[in-house]
Amino acid sequence: MRCEWRNSDGVLTRGTSRKGEGKSNFRSGHPSLIFMGMRMYLTPAGRQLPPLPSQHLARWIFLSILLLATAGPALAANEFQTHYVEAKKLLDCRVYLPEDFDSAREYPLVIALHGYGGSPDIMSGLWTYFDDHDFILALPEAPYAFPGNGVKSGTRFSWDFKGQARDLWQDADPWVYEYILRVAKDLSGEYPVSRTILLGHSQGVAYAYAAAFHSAGAIEGVICFAGRLPETNLYPWLLDEEALRSGSGLRVFIAHGKADPVVADEVSLAAAEKLRKNGCDVEVHLFEGGHVISRAALRRAFEWFGVSAR
Repeated sequence: MRCEWRNSDGVLTRGTSRKGEGKSNFRSGHPSLIFMGMRMYLTPAGRQLPPLPSQHLARWIFLSILLLATAGPALAANEFQTHYVEAKKLLDCRVYLPEDFDSAREYPLVIALHGYGGSPDIMSGLWTYFDDHDFILALPEAPYAFPGNGVKSGTRFSWDFKGQARDLWQDADPWVYEYILRVAKDLSGEYPVSRTILLGHSQGVAYAYAAAFHSAGAIEGVICFAGRLPETNLYPWLLDEEALRSGSGLRVFIAHGKADPVVADEVSLAAAEKLRKNGCDVEVHLFEGGHVISRAALRRAFEWFGVSAR
């Protein structure tokens, strides 16, 4: 169990390539202290006071400013410690089966990892890219709630947690790719699976790479849309040079929109070069578009992997 200091104004977030944004939120429903004349009133949450008498207005403004000016030490008391505790948890994994599913025959399993702030619900649109499906599609839910403002809690997710504690990343990130490999193992035991392919979008790409290179050959390949290969010198607990070399022969299809405003297509081109140097079989496809999973590019990826879908 470890901790890090945060204050009530916001949440520290991760680096540029794997980040979210945290902003302070005013929480309604707390009692308020209001000065009227020389009296102080405690108003219950949600209750409004009547308009202030005009003769008390100047005095109320003066005392309010005085209160704010002397509140420094009291505000410091709002600081708190956050403790991170390892805990087991059951996570949702949505599974789509072919229309004419036959338990007596085997199917390719495609496990699709959503991007930062995404969800299985959003990724379910991939199933509609095809009219006929001769594969099994699994959409696991990332383990951490998306911290963005304006998003209903529990509807968007992230593959990494908010914070800047590097030692916690080293502990928690491997649990994520182990979870992805657990999804592959469990579904292969539940359904007739011939081979497993990981598909990642944006943030999900990094964890797809990490899972594939730590799978000891259990993952045939990776389809990457608009994401990054983890840098071995920055995140060795996700992917180090030894793991990268051990993945020789891994098949990787990289697709990237030429007009991507989030991750430049040069990032994918550099990843392809490094993967080829380490013995991977790499195909790169740049398409007209932005930070998206292109229907045409996905169809091309499936053809390259020999996955039958129309």
